[in-house]
Amino acid sequence: MGYFADYADQIDFQQFGSEGIKGVRSCQAGGFWGVKSHFTAYEDEPALVSMPTGSGKTALMMLLAFGLSEKQVLIVTASDVLRTQTAAKFERLDGLRQASVVDDKLETPSVATVTSRVTDEEMWDELDEDVVVTLPHNISRVYDSDQYPNSIVSPPEGKFDLVFFDEAHHIRAPSWMELLEAVDSAKRVLLTATPFRRDRQTLPGRMVYHYPLSNAMEERLYQPLSLTEVSTYHADDPDRKLAAMAATKLADIRTDYSSAKLLIRCDHIDTARDLETIYSNQDLEVEAIHSDRTSKQNAETISALREGDIDGVVAVGMLGEGVDIADLKVAVLHQPPKSFTFTLQLIGRVTRPAENSDVAATVIADPDKLREAGVDDVVKRLYHEDAGWRQLVPELVDKYIETNVAATTAGQDALRGVNEQDLQPYRSTRLYESTESDVDLIADISLDDDTIVYKLPRSDEVFLGLITEQIDKPTWGTRTPLEYREYDLHLYYYHDGTETLFEASSSDELSNRIRSQIVSDEIELYGGESLVRMLQAEVDIEYQVAGLANALGPSGSLPSYKMYLGDRVEGAVRQTDAQAFAQGHAVAEVDEEIIGISNDQGRVWSAGREGIDDFISWCQELAGKLERYEFESAAPKLGLGEISRIEEFPAEPVYGTHNPALQQLSIEIDTSEVYEEGGWQPMKESALRDINYQADEPTVVEFSYTSEETAQSLSGTYNIADTLIRRRLLILLSGRCEVKEDKGTASAVPDTNDSTRCVWVGIGRSGPVAAGSLA
Repeated sequence: MGYFADYADQIDFQQFGSEGIKGVRSCQAGGFWGVKSHFTAYEDEPALVSMPTGSGKTALMMLLAFGLSEKQVLIVTASDVLRTQTAAKFERLDGLRQASVVDDKLETPSVATVTSRVTDEEMWDELDEDVVVTLPHNISRVYDSDQYPNSIVSPPEGKFDLVFFDEAHHIRAPSWMELLEAVDSAKRVLLTATPFRRDRQTLPGRMVYHYPLSNAMEERLYQPLSLTEVSTYHADDPDRKLAAMAATKLADIRTDYSSAKLLIRCDHIDTARDLETIYSNQDLEVEAIHSDRTSKQNAETISALREGDIDGVVAVGMLGEGVDIADLKVAVLHQPPKSFTFTLQLIGRVTRPAENSDVAATVIADPDKLREAGVDDVVKRLYHEDAGWRQLVPELVDKYIETNVAATTAGQDALRGVNEQDLQPYRSTRLYESTESDVDLIADISLDDDTIVYKLPRSDEVFLGLITEQIDKPTWGTRTPLEYREYDLHLYYYHDGTETLFEASSSDELSNRIRSQIVSDEIELYGGESLVRMLQAEVDIEYQVAGLANALGPSGSLPSYKMYLGDRVEGAVRQTDAQAFAQGHAVAEVDEEIIGISNDQGRVWSAGREGIDDFISWCQELAGKLERYEFESAAPKLGLGEISRIEEFPAEPVYGTHNPALQQLSIEIDTSEVYEEGGWQPMKESALRDINYQADEPTVVEFSYTSEETAQSLSGTYNIADTLIRRRLLILLSGRCEVKEDKGTASAVPDTNDSTRCVWVGIGRSGPVAAGSLA
């Protein structure tokens, strides 16, 4: 048995107080029992614990060592400074004594710090201390290279029965992953300050405990942090200007808290050396900690800072993770961190409340450098994960975040950390014909219990912006407990001058449901006769794509659709194409902008993403084209003739056909109610038998067709104005449908909700004269 097993019965695990300095903190107790419970069921899986920086992860490791280890404990840390500090705390049982968890007279464990490469098993055998603290550089085989005569040897199987990976946000690095797999016979615990919702997606192991930042604020583990901005844009020496502000702020804080100290952050060792001189000129003694110094030198600097012999430290890169001193009250960012996790670490180092002091800490930085480093994005992500960040860094949150994306769903909070100005939808929209009385963009939108709806702040009578949130399952795992959050964006803009509703949505299914709540009647998509106006320009246009739709129906010699691709494909369209094909979709360079149109979908798109304001401006430009080219009805330069919607048949039609797309679907129609011998008949075999023009009602044609050659004809009428087929109506749906008759009008009861548009084309003696559709 090892040290921790021998003395486990002397640990008072009931010291769970959170008042003052006595007792185990609630987060430490929660982490302890979470890990203990995990290993009763999943001994082979790593346990993942998420706790804010400064909440006592090292003390938690000690508690878990007493609760789980019977042999030796291995601790893998991220930096030389952390390695030294962790070893020192274990040697003193620091944190447990203050919490009255162990008696002051209890013997302390033996601790070994590995500072060189372990290259044979004898070196492991010699490490017989109760706790071994090391870096991946010393024991991970990933660090083998030709410059070393001997290879690193992994820890022998069974030597350690408990392994901690501190600052576990590094675990995806190859050296850390190699170690995690090398010690898989031991209980493995990963500890990190990175928020739960991000880490559970990326870190190995099972999340067993997450302590929210908001709880840490309530327990006063942190104090609010202010932001002091110093613009260095025109400064002769930016570093000197930041140092001068740091000296001023530190002097102000020391009037109330004399032991306040500095944490100075930069990226390069040469910069750190320069900063020692710059701060010295401000009468501040600071020393740098970096990888060019020995472990002993770095430890001596941290000790001098803790004892008050120097005013601050300059930390290079991630070495700032290891600075664990409550007196740090001013952080100076000469180079702001770009790392999400390091930002957490840095803020955690300077926001810990000092004993018997309410002095707030501050961060000094150039706002332009913060933006360049992407700190604003970091703060937004942090705040989205935990609302406690507004309490901790109120000025940073207020500066970079506007939380006005409010929920319309009852009982839901605002969508934290989301600023409308950061949204960048694709420039793609559907266009609908609609009168002002048809559209209500200030309507309350409510979908279902499983869909949360958030409204963008700039929504008004002419614009509606929504974000929807749903919990969904992967298509390949609908019967599993696997879930993920899916967000969709829906934008609606109404242009009164052209009576056009623009719709952009990342989910067609949801947009259909939303549209049904903001329009009072059925509205129609724009067709080709309107969309071709988007291709008009004062200068020549160049096509990249030209899609042609068969206007004559199925034929062995003509494809139902054909497409030309390439540069200036307008030259490839032949004159004979105009006799059999109509405009389908097109992509062209128009006024130095790539524009695409799709007739079937009533859609217009252009390359790229833009902000909400730019998207609205783009819709207004499209509306301007609808007005400017009101009488244009042909796609320029393709030679396909005009596209125009008619209100009545100009000549007696001689032929009609179904939409060719229906010929490709598996569709059957029940004709048993129409004639005695009827039954389910394949739609593919049906054919129009007759089509007649009604002279007294020029908007209507009569038709009859048969589902097979010997069957009785089925008849009906098609009305252009209503785009309806009446009498023995057969609404064609993908799948099977049953015809029902009601007061002379037939309707269909489908077995599926997946409807297919049925398009009828009337053919006159001079070519196509009418087209109608029925959904």
